[in-house]
Amino acid sequence: MWVDPLGLTEVTVGRWMGPAEYEKMVSTGKVVQSTTGTTHVASPANIDAFGKQAKPGTMYVEFEVPERSLIKTNEGWAKIVGPDSLEGRLAKRKGLPVPEMPTVKNIEVKAHKTESGISTCSKK
Repeated sequence: MWVDPLGLTEVTVGRWMGPAEYEKMVSTGKVVQSTTGTTHVASPANIDAFGKQAKPGTMYVEFEVPERSLIKTNEGWAKIVGPDSLEGRLAKRKGLPVPEMPTVKNIEVKAHKTESGISTCSKK
C-alpha cells in the first residue's frame, strides 16, 4: 500500500447540513466547525448515513478534504476537529499547534430532505 508522505491525499466525505452551513462552506472554502468544535462526516461518503434522522430542509453534501484531517470514529464515520473542539482547546492550553478546519474541494449537493423523504439530485 502506498503511503502519502506529505499527507496530501484528498478523500471524499459526506454530511447532511442546512443551507446556512452549506453557504458558509462554499463561501469560505473550509469545513464549517460545529458548535462543539467537532464536525462529523460519513467516511467514505454515504448518502444513507444519518439520512433517516436528517431534518426536512437539509441537504446531503459530498466534498473532498485532506485525508490527514479525518479522525476515524466508527465504521463509515469520521470526525474533523477544529480549534474549539476538546482536542483544540487542550492543544492551546499545552502550547501545541491548534487544529484548523480543513479546506474543501469539489463541493456537490447530492440530495435534499423533504417532508416526504430524500430526493436525490439528478446529474446534469
